[in-house]
Amino acid sequence: MENGGKKVFEKRRDFKIIYLAHYFERNQIDECNRVSSLLQKTS
Repeated sequence: MENGGKKVFEKRRDFKIIYLAHYFERNQIDECNRVSSLLQKTS
């Protein structure tokens, strides 16, 4: 019982880490796009 609960917790934690990684990746891409579009406007 205890072992099974631990497995579920680890899975959930991994999912959270993956979700956060995707979230930050997407934000970085948005930020890059924003900066590059700003640079194109000024040049």
